[in-house]
Formats: sequence, structure tokens, C-alpha cells
Amino acid sequence: MIHTFGAFFGLSVTLFYKAEDAIADKNGLNSGNYLSNLVSMVGTLFLFAYWPSFNGAIGTSGAISSRSVINTYLSIACSVIAAIVISKLTHHGKLNMEIVLNAALAGGVAVGSAADIIAQPFGAMIAGFVVGCISAFGFSYLSAFVKKHLLLHDTCGVLNLHGIPGVIGALISAIIAYRAPANFGSNLAIEYPL
Repeated sequence: MIHTFGAFFGLSVTLFYKAEDAIADKNGLNSGNYLSNLVSMVGTLFLFAYWPSFNGAIGTSGAISSRSVINTYLSIACSVIAAIVISKLTHHGKLNMEIVLNAALAGGVAVGSAADIIAQPFGAMIAGFVVGCISAFGFSYLSAFVKKHLLLHDTCGVLNLHGIPGVIGALISAIIAYRAPANFGSNLAIEYPL
């Protein structure tokens, strides 16, 4: 919920600024270069390492926190793989580092609210891969569409990294919560007491 609210709030605020001037980019300051991508890579590595602690902090016991951390790592790893695959597919076999850096963390957003209750690791992996694909396609195609038709200049890709994966994460949470009694059986009340 935090990612989704923050993304759409921030994007709605940008509508009140001079979008035409930002989109024109007369000085070429809105495009990445080698040095900015290198610094972004360092930031992405730190987020890759510490994102599971954000999701695991909500757990009250060792097993729940451990499950959150493991599911988050699996989801982020699969979103990295998806981002690399989609980047190569959409850019004629070349790796676009901006897409990979941005879409790589979408898996952490998507499983954030359900990381502690996903019982099987393949659930987190599927969620991460699907959200990584959607996020990478968003960076490849949706960003340009939104910039051209809505005059919404999303320089950091907030829509594709936080907004859309946050909405998908809410759907994942609803499905996982519905399936929780089947996944945990009689242990559900022990793992998650009211």
C-alpha cells in the first residue's frame, strides 16, 4: 500500500508542474549515461541486499521473518531474470541497463505485503518473474506512451517500479490470504494468532 500510494501521489503531483518543459529536455539532462547507470547499479545492489529486511521486519517470530526474507530474495532474483530477458527482447538482443536496474526490484514490491504468508517458494518466484516482465515492458513501452499522451514525465519510473507492482502485489495478497487455510491447515492459528 505504501508503494502504490506513494507512486500515484507523486505522479499526480507532477501533473501540476510544467510537463512540456521537462519533456522537451533541451539540455539532455533527463537521459542516463554511463556514470549515472554505474551509481544506480550500486544503489540497486544495496536495495537488493537490504530489501528483504524491510519485508521481514513485519514478522513477529523467527519462522515468519525467515519466510519473508527468503520469499523476497526469490521474488527479486526472478524479477532480475525477467528484466534481463525482456530488456534483451525489446532492444534487439542488447541489454538496456536502465530497464534492468529499475525493473529488478519490482519483485520486492509485489511480494511485500504477502512475503510472510507465501507458503511455497515457487509462489514468490512466479510473482517476481511476472511482475519483473510487466515492469520491464512498462519501462520499454508504457513510459513513452504516458510521456507522449498524458504529458506525465516519470523520470524515475515510479509507475513501473512502485505503482503497477504495488497494485499487482495487492492482488497477490488477496489470493494468498484466501489460500492461507489450505496452505497452512491447522497450523494457521499457531503461525498467525489473532
